[in-house]
Amino acid sequence: MTSTASPVRGGPCRTIAAVLVVALVVAACTTTRPIDPAAPASLAEEVRPGDRVSITTRDGRALAFEVVTVEPDALLGAEQRVERNEIATLEVTQTSVAKTSVLVGGTYLAFFLIMVVLGAGAAAVALGPG
Repeated sequence: MTSTASPVRGGPCRTIAAVLVVALVVAACTTTRPIDPAAPASLAEEVRPGDRVSITTRDGRALAFEVVTVEPDALLGAEQRVERNEIATLEVTQTSVAKTSVLVGGTYLAFFLIMVVLGAGAAAVALGPG
C-alpha cells in the first residue's frame, strides 16, 4: 500500500521561520520618550501622526491613543482631542521602520544560514564516509 499524502513543502523549518518573522514584525523596534508639553517647541516637532502617545491630563485622566493629527496646540486621535494646556505628562512611542527591517532581515538571514549549515551536515551524514 502506498501513501498518497504529499510532504509539506518546507516542513517545520518553514513554519518556524514564518513564526519568527511574524513575531519580530509584531514586536517592532520602538522607542518611548517623555516630552515636556510646556516646552516652547511645537508639538508638531516632537509628535508625528502614527505615533502612540500616553497622556496624563491635569485632572488625572490617563489616555493612550494613536495620533491621527498634530496641531500646534493639540493632539488628535480617532476619538480624542487633547489640548496642550490639558497635558500634565506626555510619552511618545515611535516605531522605527529601519530598525525593524534590519532586525527582521538579520533574523531571516541567520535562520537561512543555520538551515544551510544543518542541511549540509545532514547531507554529509546521509552520504556516509567517502
